[in-house]
Formats: sequence, C-alpha cells, structure tokens
Amino acid sequence: MALAVLVCMAMLVTVVPTKVAAALPSEQTFVTEGAEESTYDQWDERWDRFDANKDIASGGEDWWCRTMHEVHNGDHAIYCAKNGDNSHYYRDGTQCKDVNIAASSDASQKSDILRYDTGMDSVMRRSLDTSVRYYETVTVSFWFYSDTGHSDAKQPLDGSNVGYDFLNLVYWTGSGSTLTKHVAWTDTYAQATSKSWIQASATIPYNATYVGFEFVSGTTAPEGGDATDAFTSQGITIKNGGMKEGVFLDDISVVGSGLRPAEDLQTAAETLPEYENSLTFNVNWTNNDPQMGMKWIDLYYRVNGAGDWIRYETPLRPDGKFPNTTTSIEFTAPSEGSYEFFTQGTDNLNKVETARYAADASTKIDLTGPSSEIKFNGNGDGTNYKGTFSFSLSATDNVSGVDSIHYRLNGGSWNEYTSGVGIATNGTYKIEYFATDKAGNEEKAHSSTIVLTEAKPGITIDDPIIASNGTVTLNFTVALNGTSVTALQYSLDNGDFIDLDPTVRSVTFTDLKEGQHTLTIKATDSAGHVLQDSKTFSYKANGLSSILSNPLYLVGIIAVIAVVLVTAFWFVRRKR
Repeated sequence: MALAVLVCMAMLVTVVPTKVAAALPSEQTFVTEGAEESTYDQWDERWDRFDANKDIASGGEDWWCRTMHEVHNGDHAIYCAKNGDNSHYYRDGTQCKDVNIAASSDASQKSDILRYDTGMDSVMRRSLDTSVRYYETVTVSFWFYSDTGHSDAKQPLDGSNVGYDFLNLVYWTGSGSTLTKHVAWTDTYAQATSKSWIQASATIPYNATYVGFEFVSGTTAPEGGDATDAFTSQGITIKNGGMKEGVFLDDISVVGSGLRPAEDLQTAAETLPEYENSLTFNVNWTNNDPQMGMKWIDLYYRVNGAGDWIRYETPLRPDGKFPNTTTSIEFTAPSEGSYEFFTQGTDNLNKVETARYAADASTKIDLTGPSSEIKFNGNGDGTNYKGTFSFSLSATDNVSGVDSIHYRLNGGSWNEYTSGVGIATNGTYKIEYFATDKAGNEEKAHSSTIVLTEAKPGITIDDPIIASNGTVTLNFTVALNGTSVTALQYSLDNGDFIDLDPTVRSVTFTDLKEGQHTLTIKATDSAGHVLQDSKTFSYKANGLSSILSNPLYLVGIIAVIAVVLVTAFWFVRRKR
C-alpha cells in the first residue's frame, strides 16, 4: 500500500503538462475556399467584404457574394458584384440588381443575367493564421472566370492606368492603424476577356496578415458590352453603354511551404500607465510566438531604479514561473515607489531567453491623494465680504502631481477649475472643492461658506508667484454679473496698456528689476462697462537669478576670476 502511495505521489510531481509544441509540417494549408459551405451564413462569416470606393461612379455599393451561375467545381462560386444596384440597367425606371438583372426565377441561377457595374472597387479578404510566418513560401492558388473589356480602369493603390476592367490578388501586412494593402497579381487583358475558367497562382510574403481579391472597373462601360436593345423584350433599358458578365472565383487555397529557420523566443512586458493607485495591478506581456512555442515566463522587477532585479514570486508560483496560458500577471508591490519590469521566457525546448536586466515597462505607485486649499480675495473677514469678491484654488501632490481641481457652488454641477472664480451677486455661497492626482487618487471634498453683500463687478489680483528661475506670475479674476469680457489689457508701473487675450487670467514677467512694482488690469465687458484694478508688489530675486540681474555682482565675479587666473599664471611662470 505504501509503495502505491509513493508511486502516485511521484506521478503527481513529474507528470506536469509542458505544452511541448508538435513539429510543424513542411507544408501547411491555411485557406481552402470553394464557396460550398452548407449555408450562406457559414460562407459569409469566413470573409470580410466591402466596397472600397463606395462606388463613386454610380452612387451605390457592390460586394462580392457567392452564386450558382458560373462554377468551376461543385455548386457554387464567388461573383464580383452579386450585391448592389446596376447603374446601366433599368426596369420600370428603377435600377436593376447586379445579380439577375432580368429577374429570372431559375433556382439553379443558370439562366440569370449577371452584369457588373462601372466605378467598382469591390474587395473580399480574410485574415491569415499567424503561423503563416513560419513558412518561406506562401502560395495563393485559385481558378477564375472573367468577361470584361477595355475601359479607363486604374489601379486604386497608385492610380496607374490598366486599360481594362481587372482582377487583383491582394494581401495586407501589419494590423490596426498600420494595416497596409499590396497587390500580388493582376490578370492580363487576354485573361480578363477569355470567358473561360483559368487557374492562376502567386506568392505572398510570410508576414502577410490578410489575403483577398479586388475587382476594379472603370468609369465607362467596357468595350464590347451589351447592345442598347439587348434586353428590350424583357422590359430592360440600357443607359450609358452595356456591361459584361464580370469575374467569378472558385477553388481558392493558401499554402505555406519550406519552413523558415526557427526564431529564438523573445518576450517583453507591455507599456504600463505612468501611475498606479493600487499596490496590486496587472503587468501584461507579449512574445514573438516562435515555432517551438513558449512554456514559462518569469517577471523581474526593481524599485526606485536601484538595487538588484528581483524575480516576482507568489504563493501559487513560488518558483516565479508563470504559464503561457495567460498574457497577464497580477503583480502586488510591497510598497509605494517607482517600479521597473522586464520578462524572461522559456520555450518548449527548455531554452531560456537571455535576461535583459533592463526595463521593458515602468510605473509609479501613488496611494496618497492630493491636498487642495482655497483663497478668498476681496474686502472681508473670511466669511463675510462686501463689494468685489473672488476665490482661487490650488493643490499639491508629492508623487504623481495634480491632475485637476473641481469646484461647485451651492450644490450645483461640478466644474473643472482653470482660473480664479469671481462672484458679483449678493448671497450666501457654499463653495465645495476637491483635487485629483495623475494616479487617479481623489481627495475628500472640502467646503467653505461665505456671505457676499453689496456685490459688484470688479477685478481682483492675487499675490505674485515667483519661480526659481526668476519669472513672476500674477493671476487675476474678473467678476461679472451676466456679461463677458470682450477686451483685456495690462499696464506695468504706469506704462502703456498692452492688449491681452480676453480669455487670459494671468500675466508673467521674465525680466523684472528688483524693487516695488504696480500691475494694473483693465477689462471691458460685453455691456461696455470698463473695470480696472491695481496691485503693488515687491520683487526680490533669489539665488542665481539675483546674481545675474545685478551688474555689480557680475563685475565682482569677473574681477575675482581674473585675479585667480593671473595669480595662477604667475605661479606657473615662477615654478619654471
């Protein structure tokens, strides 16, 4: 009995699924299409079909679809214009459909009269399996039947003249916004006018992501189309020239052959948000999907850009090896800070990717919300104010920084704060406000209540903000009652008034001299009222900006440097 238990335990330890990739065949078929699915919907879901130019010439749309009219093999083939109105054929004053323009009721569709339209750029395509890139040669083979003629048709990609209505074999590379179409093959004029089934093939590159077909017709009817009275007996009127039958496709295949040299496994942690507001978050990763497949992935991290890289381990993954069944690892950080990540993969042949010890992705964890404060401007005691009144808001956040500040008055809707807020109507006002940081942390809303009497429009100017580089900024608020600012000017030290954009609410100076200055703001509102206010302030530069702005300091520094240089030169000469 004990021996049996030991054997079972050994099996539990050693029989671990490793998902060892089966050897790829030397040749693989990725697409087979004969339009023979048992239902239309089953066929339709295999292809992405669209009109690439929305049929500029005729104002309608023409799509590929399957038909029983002409077939190479089986019961169905694919026709270039089975869906869409035909701008050349009319019955009772209405455009006929591209399919069955004579309205035949023949279930076999053999007696249907199919005619394509002018101005067509009809496309059908389907995605290719990503493993197509493992093969050196990717061959597209197909049968096609064509009945077209001379026209002014041009290649959609480059506008080059083809001279007849034609069929393209096309493929795409890339994905999403980088998806790019290419032409692999175009039928010849002899093939386009053959009215017989022809087999064709062409190769596409192994990095193709989609493959498809494109039928293009010119703006004029093809040479040799239907005579004007061809279907008069069936009540059909032909306008602007008769058309021809068009193009059919059947027995399409895409085959990869000749395996390319195997690629080494490459993994990477995907880009993370700049900030996270939780200790636990997901780190997503990608790999290059090599032929041998992937078995495990290890996640490494370090904190605050220093120290050793640490392999991330969890109680469920004490060895730090996460399986390839997911592309996301839930990471729990030990504390706030800046975190960097890289990944290291192991393929199904147990070959380990070289450790990079360099960050693929990084983020900063910020768990602390910002702190905001309010400042009142006007004639008052912090609660009761008379005359012109405004308030300004500010916030600080030591980790990710402040993202936004919001406020509202008397329980109204929240507004994002951009500059000082003026109030010019008597009343009691409950002002609520809060800040949000760039990590998404939101502080609890604060509130202050003020009572405003004898309210009137006016301007308030805040105290100056002096930056480390010596620039001086003064914010101001224009309090109005139902009007808007139409003109705005400022004057410094009783100088000329200088125009400002009416939406601006601050003035910045970069070259102020130390001492006392007076800023005057003048605003004109939409009712023609002119408001004006001034603020006197003192400016004293600090540090380097103070030195650079004082000529005496500069002269002194230059003199000291000159003395040092002369002394050093004399000393060197004496030593010689």
